[in-house]
Amino acid sequence: MGGRGLRRDVSESIVGRSVARIEAFCAQNVGRSVARIDAGGAAKLKHTKLNKKEAGFKLKSEFGQLKSDFGQLKSDFGQLKSDFGQLKPSKNGLMGDPSQLKSDFGQLKPSKTTLLGDFSQLKPSSKNSLLRDANHHQLKLSKTSETTNHQLKLSKTTKHMKLVRSRRLMKEYEELKKRQLKLKEPIFTVELVNDCLYEWKVKLRQVDEDSELHRDMQQLGIHHILLSITFPDNFPFQPPFLRVLSPRMEKGFVMEGGAICMELLTPRGWASAYTIEAVIMQFAASLVKGKGRICRKNKSTTNSKDFTKKSAESAFRSLVKTHDKYGWVTPPLAEG
Repeated sequence: MGGRGLRRDVSESIVGRSVARIEAFCAQNVGRSVARIDAGGAAKLKHTKLNKKEAGFKLKSEFGQLKSDFGQLKSDFGQLKSDFGQLKPSKNGLMGDPSQLKSDFGQLKPSKTTLLGDFSQLKPSSKNSLLRDANHHQLKLSKTSETTNHQLKLSKTTKHMKLVRSRRLMKEYEELKKRQLKLKEPIFTVELVNDCLYEWKVKLRQVDEDSELHRDMQQLGIHHILLSITFPDNFPFQPPFLRVLSPRMEKGFVMEGGAICMELLTPRGWASAYTIEAVIMQFAASLVKGKGRICRKNKSTTNSKDFTKKSAESAFRSLVKTHDKYGWVTPPLAEG
């Protein structure tokens, strides 16, 4: 298309110059001839003494010159026609030799064989490196996409779980507060820790009056057993963590740090239908069943572990692993 446009532009340029030349020639010669005729007529009128023969000869001479001028004009038109014939291109002249064009295009366009040949000339280490980098990049993109999708799903799930936890705890807390206000001597009372809905303090005020634990509380002037309950993000689908804060207990299924050995508090034994009231009442029963007693020894003089939440969590994890492996078997009462 570029060659065709160039030839068309050249043709138009030459034709334009030829027409301009013809127009200029016509204007010059015809004007000159008319001027001569006018001059001759004027001379004839002016010089009345000239005879008719001289005037006719003069006019004939002027017309001969005009005929010569028109002959020259015809010659110029012939030359123009010849020039235009030379400019008229043939189909092959415009398009070029198809085989030559195809050959030129083939030299510019690399073949698949050439590309593969260039790749095969690389060193094996270079080829392996390129392939390895490409595979690594693809794998990295895939992992990034999967991680992003997984994080979005986790984020949505976490938000939903926290909302469920808040609604459930708010409902249970309000019900327990109303109940303890109605009773003069409630079995237990609940309070929030620093107004946090996800951490409670429970005061167990009553245990079985026939138990040794009840006598210990009466003798030592202890009015309640203080418990701590913390709720995970996925509560009520996972159990809360319960531990004894004070007083120090021995036996009654209470372990290091105040952790409590109770199947209900493990992931395998927990059910989302359990209420906090049911958990506390079950704990009170297990204290009596396990012959729980208030520790009268000074723990600071013994080699016992620190009485902290961290030690309680560690003891509880060890307990869960043991029972997952061997099952839940009620130990002899002598073992606590």
